[in-house]
Amino acid sequence: MQLTEANGKVPAATGLLMKGTAGAKFTILPTSDATTAPDGNLFVGMPAGGEVQVATTGFNYVFGWTDPADPGFYKVVDLLPVLPAGKAYLATTEDLNPVTSGAPFLGIEVGGETTGIANVNVNANADSSWYDLSGRRVAQPTKGLYIVNGKKVIIK
Repeated sequence: MQLTEANGKVPAATGLLMKGTAGAKFTILPTSDATTAPDGNLFVGMPAGGEVQVATTGFNYVFGWTDPADPGFYKVVDLLPVLPAGKAYLATTEDLNPVTSGAPFLGIEVGGETTGIANVNVNANADSSWYDLSGRRVAQPTKGLYIVNGKKVIIK
């Protein structure tokens, strides 16, 4: 996969992978201009949020990690991850990582340095669904570590 720089205007509800300098601030302004999506964009925007389905043709990947030092795109295979409004997922016609065991993973390199998560806002109106550490919703949790209402829960 090759990333291409997007310049100028991008239409609403278009998913983009953005890279910036740690600590730098930038502003993205909305536009009412009619624009077309960048050629070859594989990201699908989720303006209202919701579940990312297993692709009927092709493959869907969501961004996440099981170890913060290894962020990447995980193939949607059985558990359907829920993305909040304004996020995006990667949709391809080609299986980018045909791994048959474990969590399928397509890694990315982020300039060689690990960043962190700061200022996490917990939605007070969140549902009581259970999620694994990759952000995928879990219907029947078993042994392991899960997130419920923004809190970590261990099932022994």
